[in-house]
Amino acid sequence: MFAGVNSYFLHTLTQISQLEILSALQSAGVTVVRIFITSISAGGKDTDSLGATDLETDTIGFYNDAILSQIDQLIVNVIAHGIKLQITMHDRWSLDGTWNICDAYCKSFVSRSSNLDDFYSGSNAQNAFDARLEHIVTHKNSFLADRAWMDISEGIYSFEIENEAFGSSSITNSDWWCARAQKLRTVIENSTILIGTGGGQDFAASLAIANFECSAIDVIGIHSYDNSISVFKSNLQDAYFLGAQHGKIVIMQEFGATSSKADWISAVANVCNSLNIPWLPWEVSTVSQYSDYEFGTNESQIWTALTDSAASI
Repeated sequence: MFAGVNSYFLHTLTQISQLEILSALQSAGVTVVRIFITSISAGGKDTDSLGATDLETDTIGFYNDAILSQIDQLIVNVIAHGIKLQITMHDRWSLDGTWNICDAYCKSFVSRSSNLDDFYSGSNAQNAFDARLEHIVTHKNSFLADRAWMDISEGIYSFEIENEAFGSSSITNSDWWCARAQKLRTVIENSTILIGTGGGQDFAASLAIANFECSAIDVIGIHSYDNSISVFKSNLQDAYFLGAQHGKIVIMQEFGATSSKADWISAVANVCNSLNIPWLPWEVSTVSQYSDYEFGTNESQIWTALTDSAASI
């Protein structure tokens, strides 16, 4: 059980900003931070982000490890603050240019269309994607004696296969998550770092029964931006029982609000705490975005909510 937060491009911020956020999280009792391996523009979300280029930007299998090097430094920083990372290794929304990002998989298998079938069902795409995951977990951290990420359990909580796989598309391949996890398991073998789904777009997608039945998956990530606490209670109770039945860790991995953020964090965290389900609101930044889900370190009410909710675990 833990309190966590999303901060998907934390590794791209300046060292001053990273340490500011991590110190605030440590003080609040937050012990897990979720980040993404994906592109982000310099100055993104009005922060001091230095920007990042995805691991595979233009060509499948041609890896630009600059983003992994940024995360290498963040791993050192989180260890120093008693925090671990959930590393989400790909973002589904980069497959079709949803956020104006069209990565190598988008260019090779989707080409900014709504048809994701070649990516999620084609063997060439799946083999290439499995190679990406292997490249990430075997990457060596030069700041930590060239240890592979899969061996840095003091700084990494889990490897997440993909953020919100399938998304809003009608494509269905119930074995996709499990097949990726099985391949990844052969690489990390007995590592104590967990393998997670990365969550679905909503409760229904997140709670796909095939993932609970997959022995290679350790963590079921749940995402929902519904604003009804009764919906959260009902679905999280179902998730709790499924997790208990199948021996899975269930995490409320993404939730948030664009107003009354402190109250919503407290409400959702209270439900999660009652069910022993870890929770991670979206998302901590250095800059408050009052019409969006971001919140900065200067929002005292939100940090009080985080601190009080973490203390109630």
